[in-house]
Amino acid sequence: MPIESGSADPQAGATQDTDQPAESKVGMVGSLSRFGAALSEALDTRANLAALELGEQTRSIEQRVVLLLILAIGAGFALLALQALVVAMLWDRMGGQSLAILAGIWIVVCLIVGWRLSLLAQRSTRPFGATIETLRRDRELLAATLRPRKP
Repeated sequence: MPIESGSADPQAGATQDTDQPAESKVGMVGSLSRFGAALSEALDTRANLAALELGEQTRSIEQRVVLLLILAIGAGFALLALQALVVAMLWDRMGGQSLAILAGIWIVVCLIVGWRLSLLAQRSTRPFGATIETLRRDRELLAATLRPRKP
């Protein structure tokens, strides 16, 4: 024989408590709930910012690498043809010395390019700078908020 309860819906009492909005909760539980929601939203925003910056950095690096490869291949063929032309023109007068002079020129060019690359590396900005700065400000704001206030 089934046991009958005072209510037709046994979960009716349980749904009445969960239908209340989070704003109506008071006290420590409500404060922790709001803090957790705000913290979750802030972390989500910061994670999206970091992902956006990572995507920008990735696209920038990919574009640079592709353009650099195209430039290097094209310049390499052009310089090889130019060097062959110079050696052919100077071979009757200078012979093997023309090759030594061209090799010396290329060594100087490589040293200048290496120096310029080191200057660019020193001047480059820090990746994820905006994300790190935003997280630093968030940490300071959170620390200031959680500090006990003097009466």
